[in-house]
Amino acid sequence: MLLTNDPRPELTDHEQWTELLRLASLNSRANEPLGSLNGIRCMGARLVRQAHSYRVVPGPGPEYDREEYKADRAKYLLPHKAVLSSLLVILAEGEL
Repeated sequence: MLLTNDPRPELTDHEQWTELLRLASLNSRANEPLGSLNGIRCMGARLVRQAHSYRVVPGPGPEYDREEYKADRAKYLLPHKAVLSSLLVILAEGEL
């Protein structure tokens, strides 16, 4: 499976994750966090629409423990916060 394919197509935010992973693959600065995004999505992370962006959150239920998500977020996502924040805004803007 390619890293740009949503590994959880059965979840309701599949279209948004597919586009986010595609955007990350096109951005040379986002290539490193592409694997991290794919990994947390495998665990069941979701995208929640904000006013002008999206936010990555752990999915509901016991599938992705909130403490485990916090640790993964700190280790894998926060080092790429600027790039990921930009991608999440671009994702939201594409829906306008």
